Amino acid sequence: MRWLRILPEIGALWLRILCPKLEKELGRPITQAEAFKATHTRKKKTHGDPDVWVEPRAQLTYNRYLQFIKDFRQTLPEDRQDLPLSQEQNKRI
Repeated sequence: MRWLRILPEIGALWLRILCPKLEKELGRPITQAEAFKATHTRKKKTHGDPDVWVEPRAQLTYNRYLQFIKDFRQTLPEDRQDLPLSQEQNKRI
């Protein structure tokens, strides 16, 4: 069961490799939701393929997170609801 101890390290390494690649493709920093989705869906064979989550729980977590972000934005003043969240706001979430 030694591999269970190194799984978090593999995940962190994967994010250090994946995030810069996605940021370069998009031309902007990626959001936490985009990073989560990229690491919890299977790689597509073609661009038109649907997203296939590695497990149902990952998709549920992703959808709950997006709903939480939507609800949080509604508590902000109207002129700030469409702006990206600050680092402080991301930490609170």
